Amino acid sequence: MLFPGYAESGIAGFVRLPAALGEIGICLWLLVMGAREPKTE
Repeated sequence: MLFPGYAESGIAGFVRLPAALGEIGICLWLLVMGAREPKTE
């Protein structure tokens, strides 16, 4: 909407890759950390 043809530009791939890796990393971290038993003292 703001930048017509942005998806076809070369910079779109460089922006999309770190965002995708970060999203996958956060999802995996939440799955692992959320599955842990809470520590009881």
